[in-house]
Amino acid sequence: MTPPATPRLFGAKHAAILCVIALLIAFAINALFNSESLFAIARKGEPPLRQFWIGALIGTSIASLMLAAFSVGRRYFTALQALSEQMFALFTRVDISGLSPLLIGITAGLWEEVFFRAALQPLLGIWWGSLIFMLCHSGTGQFWKMNGKKAVYALGVFAAGLMLGFIFEKIGLVAAIATHACIDIIGLFAMRHFQRASFATQQDS
Repeated sequence: MTPPATPRLFGAKHAAILCVIALLIAFAINALFNSESLFAIARKGEPPLRQFWIGALIGTSIASLMLAAFSVGRRYFTALQALSEQMFALFTRVDISGLSPLLIGITAGLWEEVFFRAALQPLLGIWWGSLIFMLCHSGTGQFWKMNGKKAVYALGVFAAGLMLGFIFEKIGLVAAIATHACIDIIGLFAMRHFQRASFATQQDS
């Protein structure tokens, strides 16, 4: 009897390929419809180094607060326990071994902010851009099989789009990239920690 095939995980290699494709599409959209080049848009706002540190601080702070609330809340609220199980299930298709969380987080922060904020937001505005940002996460969130927990995830992604759009407008593109990358990197490493802790608990029981 042939053992079941191990499903292919979305890893750093896939993230890099997706990043290149998305950046090419973003440059094409910008060249066709925007009056300013992406390089001109990237130079707007605070000085780039200042943007980077501001974005890194915002992203690290938000990710840390979310993880603290999540860790405490899931101990005392059944709904958050169920939500955490849902999130584990959603991320079982992502390779979070080795340095993959770092590489996936960096590439996601780069292409998503260039594509959604620098290329689409000047055309569509922050609300429509955030809505499309949310819909493009339907693959991760599996929104076609919507339930209450996935709806919470979808609303969270939409709110994140609004926040990143605001950072892009008020501080600059580099700040939005750094914020997004830090949230993803910390979140993916934390997801790996929670998965290992959950596995160790199951082994002990």
